[in-house]
Amino acid sequence: MKSLVEDLLEANRIQRHDFLNNIQVIWGLIKINKQDKAVEYIAEVTSHLQALRKTNQITQPEIEAMMLSRVMEIGINPGFKYSISENWRVKEEIVPEVNALISSIWNEIKTPLDQEKINVDFCLEESKILIKVNTIDTEASLSWNAVFDLCKKNNFHYIELKNEIIINL
Repeated sequence: MKSLVEDLLEANRIQRHDFLNNIQVIWGLIKINKQDKAVEYIAEVTSHLQALRKTNQITQPEIEAMMLSRVMEIGINPGFKYSISENWRVKEEIVPEVNALISSIWNEIKTPLDQEKINVDFCLEESKILIKVNTIDTEASLSWNAVFDLCKKNNFHYIELKNEIIINL
C-alpha cells in the first residue's frame, strides 16, 4: 500500500498533468473559435475541482490523501459520483485497513469505469462504505473477492445486494 507521502505526490503529479491538459483543451477551443465550448469545458472542470473538496470532509490525513489521489486519478468522469459525510472518520487503529480496503475497491472499479462499462456511486457515510455499481456494458463483470477477503480478514461486516455493497467498518 502507498504511503501518505506517495499518495500526496501522486495527487500532485496528476493535478499538474490535468491542469496543463485543461489549459491546452481551452486554448485549442478558443483557437478554433469555439468559445461557447470553452466556457462549457471550464464549467465542467470547475465542477470537478469543487467536487475534489469533498475529500476535506475526511478528518484522517492518511485516508484523505489516498482518496484525493484516487479521485484525481479517475478525473472528470460523469460515470463516477462520490460523497463523503461531514467529518467522516474511522477508529484510528483501523486506518491502515480502511486504506487497504478502499484501494482494493479502486483496483476493481478503475478499469471498467475508465472504459465506460460501469457507473459507480461511492459513499463514505458514518462508519460505512457504500458502493453502487450500474453496469452499462453487459460484458463488464466485477469480482469483489479481494474486497470481501479484506473485509473478512479485518472483521468488517458487509452486505452484498444486486448492485450494491454495504461495508460496516
